[in-house]
Amino acid sequence: MDNNGLVKKKVLIFGATGYVGVYMVKACAAAGHITYAYTRPLGSNPGDHDVKSEALKEFRAMGVTLVQGELDDHEKLVWTLKQVNIVISTLPVPQHLDQLKIINAMKDAGTIERFVPSEYGNEVDRVADALPPFQALLDNKKKVRRAIEAAGIPFTYVSANSLAAYFVDIVLHPHDRKNPQEVAVYGSGTTKAVWNYEGDVAAYTIRAAADPRTLNKVLIVRPPRNIASQLDVISSWEQKTAQILPKTYVPEDQLIMLSQTLPHPMNIPMAIVHSIFVRGDQMTFDLKEDDLEASALYPDYEYTSIDSRGWAQPRPMAGLQLRASSTGCLLKRREVVWNYDGDVAAYTIRAAADPRTLNKVLILRPPRNIASQLDVISSWEQKTAQILPKIYVPEDQLIMLSQTLPHPVNIPVAIVHNIFIKSDQMNFDLKEDDLEASALYPDYEYTSIDSFLDICLVNPPKVKPSSFT
Repeated sequence: MDNNGLVKKKVLIFGATGYVGVYMVKACAAAGHITYAYTRPLGSNPGDHDVKSEALKEFRAMGVTLVQGELDDHEKLVWTLKQVNIVISTLPVPQHLDQLKIINAMKDAGTIERFVPSEYGNEVDRVADALPPFQALLDNKKKVRRAIEAAGIPFTYVSANSLAAYFVDIVLHPHDRKNPQEVAVYGSGTTKAVWNYEGDVAAYTIRAAADPRTLNKVLIVRPPRNIASQLDVISSWEQKTAQILPKTYVPEDQLIMLSQTLPHPMNIPMAIVHSIFVRGDQMTFDLKEDDLEASALYPDYEYTSIDSRGWAQPRPMAGLQLRASSTGCLLKRREVVWNYDGDVAAYTIRAAADPRTLNKVLILRPPRNIASQLDVISSWEQKTAQILPKIYVPEDQLIMLSQTLPHPVNIPVAIVHNIFIKSDQMNFDLKEDDLEASALYPDYEYTSIDSFLDICLVNPPKVKPSSFT
């Protein structure tokens, strides 16, 4: 116990260098708890190396104990868990079910007084029949809850509703004040949602994790001054900036269609937006007498209202990881060029040491790789003896999406428009002095698109996330 009467706990945080995790570690250390951060080794994801290194450096300066390990290392998990009393998970969406590994390790450790799983969104046990891409995420969170309860592990669930910095950035683009963008209004714009600053969510979570009143309860973060519609938030921003923002309304049927036609996981944000801003799932239930609302439970804590500061937070990192894909949108019969990645690499290596390509552009346009989407789909249907259901997405739909979807989710839509609508890969003829790879290196046996489909039948390549997601 410190001089202020706080009982110091030993708190272990999973996902500490992630979007919510950084807020959680800072709040835990600021509260005076002995804080541990369980993180994957730096080399496990080179793309995040710099950001993660900075976070770890900051954690060390705060006196946080760093533990490096994998969630598959059961013995390391058990050993680490035996050092602490409280466990808080902030693992991102793709890793939610990995929390089952943590639960199994906690059962073996036998020392955990409280577990807060990674949720920080809608109250999952009071939301039903969301659009399928979002409902699947909610169902995963429910699986984790039920596993915790079945294991007899003491818990606190935190329903944080909308993380304000993240959603304000999507709705308002507040960092583009010099060049205000058109804002998308989902549905009518009048549905109430709850916008909570990430730092407040972390502070409430840390308090609740060591509070006997929240044992085996759900903490709902619904402060009165953070209940607002999209149009409320947009209007407040317009008054503060003395700017009227151009608005595009995206109707409910449009969001439903997008959740059905956009490839996974690009369809997930559409389903989440539908739940929050059209159905109003954060406000569809009244709080009961025995419900625990964070601002009422901790009236001494000065939370950040959406009007006072939530609209001006630093640009958030991507919370939900989105991957770009050109599959799933069936457009006009325009020819494009489909080159196997291995062939691109082989041609590049040859060209890099070839004097004929000095100060030249090498164009990869092998004749057997020129095909439309319908050509490729038809070939696949013949190879698999299956007829695929098709949805045609018109050009004006893609243009609208590129203008209204939040960055960087709008990038793949613009790329799809460029490749499959404008056909920019095939809108110019090769001149006599142009260097085309298959002609320059006729001895190299490139993989035709038809041959590549044969490969996919046997051993489909695993595609990594694109760099802009």
